[in-house]
Amino acid sequence: MDKKLDKLGLADEYKKATVEGWSPELFSTLEDVKKAEAIKEHIKSYINNFHSEDKMIVHLWFHGSYGNGKTFLSCAIARDLLREDYNLKVKIHTLKQLLDKIRNFDQDGRTVTEKIKNEFGNNVDILIIDDIDKETLTDWGKGIFYEIINTRANKPTIISANHSPDEFLIYHNRDDKIGASIERLEARGKVLHFPDESIRKKIAREKNTY
Repeated sequence: MDKKLDKLGLADEYKKATVEGWSPELFSTLEDVKKAEAIKEHIKSYINNFHSEDKMIVHLWFHGSYGNGKTFLSCAIARDLLREDYNLKVKIHTLKQLLDKIRNFDQDGRTVTEKIKNEFGNNVDILIIDDIDKETLTDWGKGIFYEIINTRANKPTIISANHSPDEFLIYHNRDDKIGASIERLEARGKVLHFPDESIRKKIAREKNTY
């Protein structure tokens, strides 16, 4: 499993991430703790039902401020699922990395759509797209995003962002392709709003007090 995890290219802080290892009690207010606990339960249910043929939730969209666990839990889901089924094919990219990868595809005569289906389609069991709103999408990028989501309409995709789907759509001036992509994700997906407190900063402050 370690070799497969190495290929995912996880940052060191996420290489041992597990869903159980995420601590809702790190948030400061009772309201945020309860919100984080509910998120954790949703994710545990998602993992438990991952292989169910009649599962209702296929996609997840995590959103909220920086440092609150979105990327940690995305990586934790990948690790926990791989521990259960080593043969799963998982890909984790930021949106920028994903677009750069598609931009650099060899010109071998296939259409971009064919290449996306081959690289990110049915042969990828779970695709995680991190930092989706750190990249300003051009018309080309919007088209590529649509092709990826359309290709994966029924294949698990996890997205992390600072913006909610509606905010992401507004940010892109209600672009038709972005709108269609979000509709496909929400049709069989769950949107989870994380507490807007940076756990990362809190942990860093606590470490500096010793």
